[in-house]
Amino acid sequence: MVANDTYLFDPQVIQNLDWSLVGKDCDLKLSEKGLKLRPLRIDDFDHGHLDVLSQLSVVGTISRKDYEERFQLMKSSQLMRIIILEDLNTNQVAASATLLFEPKFTHECAWVGHVQDVVVDGKYRGQGLGKALVLCLKLLVLHQGAYKMDLDCADDKISFYKSLGFTQESGRANYLTCRFEKKNQNLTVL
Repeated sequence: MVANDTYLFDPQVIQNLDWSLVGKDCDLKLSEKGLKLRPLRIDDFDHGHLDVLSQLSVVGTISRKDYEERFQLMKSSQLMRIIILEDLNTNQVAASATLLFEPKFTHECAWVGHVQDVVVDGKYRGQGLGKALVLCLKLLVLHQGAYKMDLDCADDKISFYKSLGFTQESGRANYLTCRFEKKNQNLTVL
């Protein structure tokens, strides 16, 4: 058994979620697939977490020390919820998703959940695991008492998120960013 302090947040939070809130037709049958939904653990460095993330975006070279330091920073902030679907047969990460809680002054000091980095390992796609991750994030947002959750996704993922209750808001379809590259300790606009 893994000690609770090795998790990013208390695993009991996921175990106590009321799945009926996301629809009575939500029968994920994860255990029948040999999968377990849980928070990120500090030892997921050894269980393929970064390999799965690299199927979504550039990860780069991250040492165990860097991974553990970033994990501790996320844990201490108490604003991050990274959830994992673990393949219990291989003890490897099959999927991952991140939820960032933003405390607001608006809406009477409410919370907003921001969905990030939803990814399912290529070997596991087509089994509804992305749906399981997003529905779990939705329940975590409800548990926190947030008034909304949002995300930015690629055009080809819009219909997937719409099927899970997300909507596009008129006039807010564009997301702009300014990316920077580190060169000789100076930031260069790309």
